[in-house]
Amino acid sequence: AGMLAVRENRYIVLAKDFEKAYKTVIKKDEQEHEFYK
Repeated sequence: AGMLAVRENRYIVLAKDFEKAYKTVIKKDEQEHEFYK
């Protein structure tokens, strides 16, 4: 979530960043889960 805020040139992590990050992780989790093993 913090990285999303930094990419958008913001140093404050907003609630929407957590929502966006959560949805992104849920979508990519199945695909990238094996990658991190």
